Amino acid sequence: MPTGFGGSLSAVVVNKVIYFCGGIFQGNTITTCGTYTIATKAFATIASMPVGVNHAAFATDGTKIYVMGGRGGGNVPSQG
Repeated sequence: MPTGFGGSLSAVVVNKVIYFCGGIFQGNTITTCGTYTIATKAFATIASMPVGVNHAAFATDGTKIYVMGGRGGGNVPSQG
């Protein structure tokens, strides 16, 4: 996976390509998106989301990808 992706990202499969976006990287919610093409085993970076989210839900109708919900803002773990 390319550098710059972290935990709590969202993913969906469309036509044997895994699309993934957002998540938490180095304590920050990110807008970064990418793909993994199963047949060629290749990662690629694609256009970012306009607003970063983590823990979001992804859905698809086979053509479009829908992002729902999620969290934004900083994500620094704390005790409590």
